[in-house]
Amino acid sequence: MTKCPRCKAEINYLIKYEIYDADETIVFFDKDKKWKEEWVDGVNFFSEEYRCPHCNKLVARDEDRAKELLNKTITKKEDVLVASIDASGTISSVTPIRKEISL
Repeated sequence: MTKCPRCKAEINYLIKYEIYDADETIVFFDKDKKWKEEWVDGVNFFSEEYRCPHCNKLVARDEDRAKELLNKTITKKEDVLVASIDASGTISSVTPIRKEISL
């Protein structure tokens, strides 16, 4: 599972918003003082947004970035102590190492 880059909550899906095909309409009072609406033009604008299901913040603007984010493996580095034990069962040395752990 990955984490939201904005709120750090663990996520395994995103919410996709598609925005497209907006209409342009003008509104006015005609000469008889009646309210009128007239369609002027259609705008074939298209965009997509991917948002975190927890904080609803934008985390990606295209599908490739959304896939990259959800496929990311989170790794954490932590110190691990490795002990060497001799034949008599006594610890002969302790060596700290840095290990990367997938979460």
